[in-house]
Amino acid sequence: MSQDEKDIEILKLLYSEWDVRMVRLWSIIQKVAIMIVVLIVFPLVSEHFSISPKSILIPLELFPVLGLILALVESLLTFTEMKRCVEIKKCIKENSRRLSPSFALAYKEKGNGFNAWVPVFVCLIQAVIAIIVIQYV
Repeated sequence: MSQDEKDIEILKLLYSEWDVRMVRLWSIIQKVAIMIVVLIVFPLVSEHFSISPKSILIPLELFPVLGLILALVESLLTFTEMKRCVEIKKCIKENSRRLSPSFALAYKEKGNGFNAWVPVFVCLIQAVIAIIVIQYV
């Protein structure tokens, strides 16, 4: 096996790892975001479903607070995972440029650093909604 073939196999492995991490990351973000939204808006919709506040052992004001805490934890965990994904993608780009000059034209010199901050922005939006709900309840 030549050096180029070895490098291509390494690129395939890196891409596979990046792809698996991204799919898992976005799956987690979607599932936890839905759970956070349910926690945050539960006090507002509990009246419409005829759920008595006395039938729940937890005060309704605590649900948005729990949603806010979960949003912060999710943000920290997904931010670190997103940073790992960005680093893997940088490695893929560097190795692709080294393998073939035509790849250098396809990739910009500077990557999109905004991607790593997406979980933080999602958390901020959830936090604003939680604070509004806490003020309303």
